[in-house]
Amino acid sequence: MTAAAPPPLRVVDTPEGLRDLREQWDRLGSSVSSPTRDLSWVEAAATAFPEDRLRVAVLDDGEVRAVAPLVRRGGACEAVSVRRLYEPVDFLWRDEASLGELAARLAAHRVPLVLGRIPGDSPTAETLRRAYGRRALELREPRSPLPVFELDETWREPEARLGSRRRSDLRRARRHAEEHGEVDFEVVVPGPEAVACAFDEAVGVESRGWKGRAGTALLNDPPRLAFYRRYADLAARDGSLRIAFLRIDGAVVAMQIAVERSRRLWLLKIGHDAQFDRSSPGQLLMLETIRWSASHDLEAIEFLGSSAPWTRRWTEVERPSTSVAFLPPRVGSLGPLAEHVARAGLRRVRRR
Repeated sequence: MTAAAPPPLRVVDTPEGLRDLREQWDRLGSSVSSPTRDLSWVEAAATAFPEDRLRVAVLDDGEVRAVAPLVRRGGACEAVSVRRLYEPVDFLWRDEASLGELAARLAAHRVPLVLGRIPGDSPTAETLRRAYGRRALELREPRSPLPVFELDETWREPEARLGSRRRSDLRRARRHAEEHGEVDFEVVVPGPEAVACAFDEAVGVESRGWKGRAGTALLNDPPRLAFYRRYADLAARDGSLRIAFLRIDGAVVAMQIAVERSRRLWLLKIGHDAQFDRSSPGQLLMLETIRWSASHDLEAIEFLGSSAPWTRRWTEVERPSTSVAFLPPRVGSLGPLAEHVARAGLRRVRRR
C-alpha cells in the first residue's frame, strides 16, 4: 500500500491570484491577529512593491491549510513587506500540523528563507528549525518590541489613571493649544468614496512634522505612500479603517491612521504639524484616542512600528519580535549570510 501523496504546494505570484484566496485566507490563523496577517496587507504590498517578486506559498489539498506570504529577492525568499515597512509578518495556518507540513515542503526546496520580523511567541521559527534540520545555518536576532496599551472601562476617563505630573503636562499642552483656537478631536470611519480625502489630509499633516524635515514622510517615499494608500482603500471597503484627527481652530494639527481588528486599534501611521510642537498635539491626540477606544469597548491599542521614548510615556507593556533566517548549504545562501553579517556589524557600530 503506497503512502498518500503530500498536499500540493502551489505558488501565487500576482495580486489577482491573491484575491481568489480571500475567503479561505480569512479562515486561517497566526500568532497575532494584526493587520499584517490580512490578505489586504499582502495585496497592497504586491501592488506597491512590484520589484519584490511575489511568491506566496499555499498548502492546498482542496482547501487552503497554510500560507507563507513571501517574496523573492535575489536568491532568497523573504517575508512580504518586512524589508519595506518593518512590520512583523508571520505565516498563517489552520492548525500546527498544517504549519509543520508547509515548513517541510519549503525546506525540501532548499531555498534560503529570511523572516525579517515575526512575533516572538510565534511557533513558526521552531517549526522551520525542525524542518530545515541541522545542516541549515540558523540566524536569529531580537528586533524592536511592539508596544501595547491595554484598556479597560476605567480608561474612559484617562486623566484619572495618569500620574499627577503627566496630567499637569497634558493640561499645560492643552492650554497652549487653546491659545490658537478651539481644540477638537474626531475619529473618521471613511467609506470607499471618502477615503482618499481623509487619507490625503492625514499624510499632509505627517509631511509638516519632523518626518517631513528628515525626508522620511510618506509624501517623500512614493512606493510606501502607494502601499498605505492601497491598504487604506481596502480597509475602508471592509469598514475597519479609522483616521483620528486633532484640530486647532479648524486646522488639522495631528493625525493617526489605524484599523480596528479583533477589538483592538492598530496604529499604522502617526504625525503632527511641527508648527504646534509647544502644544504637544501628538500627545493630546493620543489621550483622546485612548478615551475613544475605551468608550468603544476596545481591549487595547497596538503601536505598530517600534518601541520609542514617546510610546513608553504611555505603556511599558511590549510584545517581543525577532528575525530568523534558515540558510541551507548552497551557493544561494551566501548573499543572505553576507547581508546578515553586514547588518549586524552596522548595528554594533551604532550601539557604540
